[in-house]
Amino acid sequence: MNAELEVQKNRAVGLTANPTSQLSPARQVLDFMIFLLAVLASRFLDLYRHAVAGNPLSVDGSYLLFAVIVSLAAFPVVYDRAVRSRNSPLLVHIALIFTTGLGWEKILSTVAKQ
Repeated sequence: MNAELEVQKNRAVGLTANPTSQLSPARQVLDFMIFLLAVLASRFLDLYRHAVAGNPLSVDGSYLLFAVIVSLAAFPVVYDRAVRSRNSPLLVHIALIFTTGLGWEKILSTVAKQ
């Protein structure tokens, strides 16, 4: 009875997957790589928006390490969203993870508070 109520509640708020189910390891790695790419893309957008001279696509090793650490710290939030959107079309799923990665500063501050 409780499981049925949980499914109905999830449908009411737009969740299509069972939140207790897990993604396959391959899907988790893919989602992590998409998120990492989005964190790197957010740097490009910041540099482009502030019209910084030089090549905004260049990434040094220290920033890459920083991006990996940020991605690992914020990935639990992304994973939760990925599980909840697992039945969405693939492009929508990728866009959800990518846009979440673009807002990594806010996610990291949320993770740090928990």
